Parts: sequence; C-alpha cells; structure tokens
Amino acid sequence: MLTVKRTILSTSVVLLLAAGLTGCAATSSGSSLVPDVASAAASAAAPTPKTGDIVDATEAKVILKAGDGQRAYPLADGTFVVVTKTEPLPAAVQADIEAKANVVAAEFRDASADLNATGAALGASEGKTASETGKRVISVWGLVGFYDSTIETKGPYWNVNGGPANSGAQFATQAEARAFVDAWLAAQPNANEYVVVYAG
Repeated sequence: MLTVKRTILSTSVVLLLAAGLTGCAATSSGSSLVPDVASAAASAAAPTPKTGDIVDATEAKVILKAGDGQRAYPLADGTFVVVTKTEPLPAAVQADIEAKANVVAAEFRDASADLNATGAALGASEGKTASETGKRVISVWGLVGFYDSTIETKGPYWNVNGGPANSGAQFATQAEARAFVDAWLAAQPNANEYVVVYAG
C-alpha cells in the first residue's frame, strides 16, 4: 500500500508540473519578445526645432508647452517661425516686430499726442513682443513731446525703454539712442536674450 501511495503522489506531482509548464508556455506564446518597431518610432521624441524653422499652429503649441526657451512667432501668412531666447532673432521676425511697432508708434508722432496713451501703447506693444518671442524687450521709439526739461514746446525725440533705461531715457536723435543701447548690450553676458525694437 505504501508503494501505491508513492506512485499516486508522484503521478500527481508530474501532472501539476505539466499543467504549470503548459500555462507558462501559453503565456509566453502570447507575448512577443521582438520589439514593436512602430510603437518605438511613435514614442521617440521629435527632434528639437532650430531657430528660423517654419512650423504650423499645432507645432507652435507643442513648442510653447515644452517651455525650453523657444517660441514660435506668428507671421501674417499664418505660419510660425521658431525663435530661441538665447539666439538672435531671424530677420523676418525682427522686421515683422518693427513693422507692427511702427503702426502703433505712428499714432503718437504729432504734438497732440496723449502721453498717457503713448505710455500705455508702448507697454502693450512691449508685452506682446515679449510674449511672442520669450525675450526681454528694449523699445526705441520716435515720439513727439517734452523730452527735455529745458524745452518749451513739444518736439521730436527718441525714447528708450527697457534694458539700460528701465525708467525711460530720451535722446534728440535715433543715432544717439542706438549708440546708448548698443554700448549697454555690448557689456551684457546675455545680450541675445534681448530684442531691440526701433519704431519711428
């Protein structure tokens, strides 16, 4: 009887082991060890866009969301140009920014210009440029007003705002204003983080 019990027990163990191996084999056959190439390609990170690249609205949102110092600047034709905070602006972007600023500045080039409205318009223009480029803005605008305490009538002058003149600075000519800004930027370790907007 003892021998029979051993035989039955051994048979049971063999059956259990066989069932277990069969289950493992079924599981293994259901999962592939070969990499899914399509999935790997889909999950691979897209290459970082370069300054000056043209992208669409969907890509522009992705770039903005990434928050890595890049923006996609909107042009009038509906396309977007990639700009990088630490690199110079593409020429097309610089030209577009100044064209827009000139439209705003044109409203304040006569003796009847309201100084409060001028300041508000200047601030709004700077804010929009900063948002669209991710850069700090230095505005150099040709305006009309009392730019010097010694003058008695309004006259044309160039106002620098931002960068070296956070409280504003006035100059008789654009050349003087430009020299002032250029000298300051030349001494900055992060000059490319600024965009200088000339309007007037």
